[in-house]
This record gives sequence, C-alpha cells and structure tokens, in this order.
Amino acid sequence: MSLDSNLSRRFDLLRTLLIAGLVALHVPPAVDIPFAGPTVVGPALVAKIFLGNVLFRGTVPVLGVISGFLLFRRRERDHWALVRRKVRTLLVPFLLWNIPVVLALWAVSALRLSDYQFRADLATFVGVLDALFGLRGLPVNLPLGYLRDIFVCALFAPALGWFLAEVPWLGLALLAAEAYVWPLQPLFLRPELPLFMYVGGLMATGRLSVRMFDRGWVWW
Repeated sequence: MSLDSNLSRRFDLLRTLLIAGLVALHVPPAVDIPFAGPTVVGPALVAKIFLGNVLFRGTVPVLGVISGFLLFRRRERDHWALVRRKVRTLLVPFLLWNIPVVLALWAVSALRLSDYQFRADLATFVGVLDALFGLRGLPVNLPLGYLRDIFVCALFAPALGWFLAEVPWLGLALLAAEAYVWPLQPLFLRPELPLFMYVGGLMATGRLSVRMFDRGWVWW
C-alpha cells in the first residue's frame, strides 16, 4: 500500500507524540493508582496518574501498528538488506542510548557512590549482558525495550509476511494466542507487540483499512 502525504504526516505526528509519551511513562517515580490516597492527591499527581496509567498506555500498541504498517507496506525481497537497515536504525540507537546508562550505573556501584540498590545486576558478565540487551528482562534503560522487540520482530519479518500473504487471519489468531498464553517468554519483552505489528501488516496489505476510523474524526 502506498503512503500518501496525508498518512505520512499523521504517522509522523503520532510517532512523535507517542515516543514522548513512552519516555514520560517511564519517568520515576512510578505512581500506582491504589496507593494514591485522598491525602496525597494534587493536580500534578492526578495528571501523572492519568498520563501514565491511562493515556500513554496506548503508546506501545499504536507504535506497534504503525511500525508493522511501515514494515509490510512493501514486500522486502532481500531479508538481509532489511536486517542491515534495522541494525542501523534500531540496534545501533538502542546500544548508543543503553551503553552509557550501563557504564554510569556500573561506576556508581563499583565506586560505591550511592547505597541505592539498582535493579540491574552489574556484578556479573551475564548481568551486564542482560542490562545491555534485555536478554532475560527489561534493559537497564527501560523505554528502549520497545526498540529491542521491534528489532526481533524485523528478524521474523519473512514468517510474518508469509502469514499475511497466505493465511492472514490464521496468523492473527496465532499471535493473539501467543500473547495471551505465553506472556512471560525470553523472545519478546512485550509478547503482544508482534500482534500489534501484524495488525499494521494487515492494514498495509489491504486486509484492514488504515482509514477505518476516519469518519469519526473531523480534523482529517
């Protein structure tokens, strides 16, 4: 499916707002709604709870749909060219933003500059790999877990593309079952992300309309 200028502008606007929301979602301290009692609620806290627990919870699903649409709107014949491009656009930025955080936390821990117990275990080589790449959990720079999962999805693009072309609704059902039945797994930090990317692929291949909700919005 071709990407006209109107859709391109809308995607650019959405991605900018959603990426900002994804970062804001992980800004500490986290606020859980059950613990926000009437004695501590103020305008700033109410805004943070609304943004963090309501509005910005849609960032990963919508970004996943957009990423899937952009990935599958044209069939990539050379899978390794796609992987090389994703290494440059996803893996390299992931490492460039993650490595300085890992080094800073390692220095703080090694030099005992703080008594704070960091989540990352940087005392072992495996712990450092986990913090860098999110092998067994979230990377040390939490928002970057999204880039990691998008890169893994790109590695499986040929399989997802085959399902989109041959048995699109079976692929949707299998990914929905994977996200529901296998929520904790080593492959994806967010197992629902491949499902959202696949929905974007359904839009890119014309199985679903990317403009299906346009009639409800007067701004477009």
